Amino acid sequence: MAQPSTEKKLDEHSSTQRNPKKGTFIAATKNKNNFIPSNVVQRDKKKPKNPKFISDWLKVAVPAILVGARQKSLSMQQVFNLIVQAYGEQGPNAKEKRPASRIIQSNGLYRLFNEHAAIRKKNNKTVVDEHGNPKLVLSPEEIKKLRKEGVHVEMLLQEEHSSKGGKKKKNSPTFVYESPVTSATHHIEVLKSRWHLDLKKQDKNLKQFATHLANSGYATAGKNTPNDRSDDYDTKLVSLTSQVKNQLLIYLASQNAYWNYRIKTTKKDISNLESRIKTISSHLEILAELEGIGEGHYLLEKQKETAERTLRTDIRKLNNWRHNKQIYQELQAAIIANFK
Repeated sequence: MAQPSTEKKLDEHSSTQRNPKKGTFIAATKNKNNFIPSNVVQRDKKKPKNPKFISDWLKVAVPAILVGARQKSLSMQQVFNLIVQAYGEQGPNAKEKRPASRIIQSNGLYRLFNEHAAIRKKNNKTVVDEHGNPKLVLSPEEIKKLRKEGVHVEMLLQEEHSSKGGKKKKNSPTFVYESPVTSATHHIEVLKSRWHLDLKKQDKNLKQFATHLANSGYATAGKNTPNDRSDDYDTKLVSLTSQVKNQLLIYLASQNAYWNYRIKTTKKDISNLESRIKTISSHLEILAELEGIGEGHYLLEKQKETAERTLRTDIRKLNNWRHNKQIYQELQAAIIANFK
């Protein structure tokens, strides 16, 4: 099914939203284990620029996988495993003009993983409909429910390993999603329900994770060459470890520089707003003792309300920047500790 690639990857910049020109990051909510993606569209000139070799693909995949993994209370080891898996299955390819196009489809839907929907079998043969397409195990009611959750099944022409050896192209029912976060969370759920891999309870290292996927039937790569392990799914996935680790560490360092910049500028904005509010309050106290200046008093009150509203917004932003930085630093520390 899923077929990781060992080809050289490109690095650029993209987004986890439907508009690939906007950057996306992780915003904290009241529940520390529940994260939602939020757009940050302001691009000031003073913001540190990401190095040119930081992946477009990482900009899409890492926030989405972090969100999904944190929602499911997974360890940072499993975050790394999922990033490597997504990179191998749907990562940027050096031969493609648009490196991130493998996860953002032409119809605007996303696919971080090459997760296929289960199909019906009879006498070990695929059951097909009147159009020759395989029938799904999912019922119409289940498909309708998934659509409401932003999960869709599309027939996609893909290169699959044949049971007789070699590869051939065929239409496969494949999960696609309205957001990359939904792609990550649904994949985690399917790994547990269909492939018997509960990432919350089975905290495997990458090699164990890849081996489980290969042995469970999730992937077919290498099944027809039992004497050659070089083309097996797990072998190819593990071979990406160093490449993904190095690119990921560069990306995380870049993002941490961005959070530092945002924290610094937002703290400065908060300080200026607090001073402004204090000054306006002093003027209002003076005006309260004078007569005939109702309009001036009203204008200052409105200015104070605006400043206080902006202050509340900036405080929320500051908390988000700090929270994002902490999450990225946790992933960075886990990767460094894992590869000492």
